[in-house]
Amino acid sequence: MVEVRTAEQLDDLRELLTSGGDVSIAVAYLTRSGFEQIEPPLMDALAKGHKVRLVVDLYSGITEPDTVEKLVALSRNNSNDFNFRAFFGLNPMFHAKLYISRSGESVSFLTGSFNLTGKAIDGNLEHGLYVKGERTEKVCKEALERFEKSWEQAEAPTDDRVKRYRESYRRNLDRLPNPEVWAAARQHSEVNYWLFKCNPSNPEMEFYSFLEFKEDGITTWGDKGSNPVARKRLKDMKIGDGVLFYESGDDRKKIMGLARIVKEADPESSTGRAGPRPIVKIEFVREFEHHVSLDEFKEIRRKNGLSEETGPLTIVIVSPEEWAEIVRMGRGETP
Repeated sequence: MVEVRTAEQLDDLRELLTSGGDVSIAVAYLTRSGFEQIEPPLMDALAKGHKVRLVVDLYSGITEPDTVEKLVALSRNNSNDFNFRAFFGLNPMFHAKLYISRSGESVSFLTGSFNLTGKAIDGNLEHGLYVKGERTEKVCKEALERFEKSWEQAEAPTDDRVKRYRESYRRNLDRLPNPEVWAAARQHSEVNYWLFKCNPSNPEMEFYSFLEFKEDGITTWGDKGSNPVARKRLKDMKIGDGVLFYESGDDRKKIMGLARIVKEADPESSTGRAGPRPIVKIEFVREFEHHVSLDEFKEIRRKNGLSEETGPLTIVIVSPEEWAEIVRMGRGETP
């Protein structure tokens, strides 16, 4: 006899992991917030000697790379029986949300519309079904077969694959329509935000107009002076970091648009008073429909509890909250 009822996602997932059986999970999207919800019972299941297999789609670029790296590391730990595979290429047939526990002839599984994300499972916001029966029951047999098919078609991630996925994930974030989602997602890929200043009246600062940058598409960026803070920040920048391009000066004082870091700093032959200067390479992303003024930027910092940095700094740290609000304003939307 088969039992079917509406799923209580988080409670049922934890029950599956602690039911004493081997676990098989196939999901299209997986986030850190989702995995953290089930990590304690999953680790407990592994400690008790149960087998756990997890397969996820990476082609869509939603699953966070730091979570992927965590799962890869867990799968390489010889002290447990955790196995991880992924889809890196287009597989139009894979959009699974399937969570299975099998103990002997008994099979329990969850299916429906919920991926392994914190928002989906913690709030029980998506519809799902809990099914329990014997392995020979048609519905249970089909669930097992569907997972096995997905598992066989997926592949174990190599270090090179994971590295390339992280790079593609950062590029994909630029296509997200919601700046708040963009900022939140970037936090999970360890990406930072910066504001680059240029000022034609200050010889210690870069001046390279946004119009020139837009036409060139890619340019290098350094610090002409000897400011140790600016130099350290240049060295701290990573590929994929977000950049706000700010034109200073008496008749400017506006954030013009967005760029990204595409090459990290390494000392080049060009030198300043402090010796070799770090230089990064930035790529044009887009121009704002509304150029965000200095006063608007100061108001955003004030609302987020941040004070204005003083001194002739050419590079300013920008928080994820500031970034989201500035991008929204740049689109002409009211913050």
